[in-house]
Amino acid sequence: MGAKPGILAFDSAPFGEGSSRLAFRCKVAEGNYKGFPTNTELVLKAMKPELYERGIRVSDRDVEMQRKAADLAQEFNRLMQPKKHGRSCNVHMLETKLGTMTGHKVTSTGKVIIRDGEGFLLEQMIIGEFDKFNSNSGWSCGTAKLPDFFSHWTWVHTGGRYLVCDLQGHRGRPGGPLYQGESYYYLLTDPAICSFERKFGITDLGKQGIKNWFAHHVCNELCETHGLVQARPASPMTMRSARATLIARRRSSYVDEMCHATC
Repeated sequence: MGAKPGILAFDSAPFGEGSSRLAFRCKVAEGNYKGFPTNTELVLKAMKPELYERGIRVSDRDVEMQRKAADLAQEFNRLMQPKKHGRSCNVHMLETKLGTMTGHKVTSTGKVIIRDGEGFLLEQMIIGEFDKFNSNSGWSCGTAKLPDFFSHWTWVHTGGRYLVCDLQGHRGRPGGPLYQGESYYYLLTDPAICSFERKFGITDLGKQGIKNWFAHHVCNELCETHGLVQARPASPMTMRSARATLIARRRSSYVDEMCHATC
């Protein structure tokens, strides 16, 4: 007999939300679900109903995008060996899995929030304070140098094909939760990748988005130390034209917003 399929239990009310998805606390109640064993604390992410109605879906493309970002983070750690106060400060990207809802998921008032057959994303719960570090339009919190440097590095390292941005998650510090034995680290989730081919969904703003991001990006001392200051897209847009295309804002921006701003 095969292993018993895993069973999930999760709240009917979201505990958080991003620009496009709702986040629900979730747990593997029984068995093994997509590689997550019993009692694993998870976050289940489903498309907001208003975006679902527009035909936007969670899919394998979201998993592929996060896997690509995770691969680049590992390469960044290997090549750059980032440190803080003389100790390693690596960038980690959470692994995500794609699941499918069986039966409608409804609120206590009967409102359908996840439909039967709808895809959703699963990843481990982040323990610790959650912060937003930069966005896909070029906004930066201004207090986290490594994420901005990592974003800039991904574009340089991939020869201009990919810019990993829209970075958010937990910044490790002494006295807080460890991750893989590290006190200093960035544990990130739900990034965006702006790609030359625009292959990663509604937050992939493509070539124009990459130029827009760099028009707002102010290189910090890490960019300077590693020689990235002059490594930017050819013929970068001025800040004035960048604002006319898409202003730098904290939340994730969508492809149709870029189109509306340029059409």
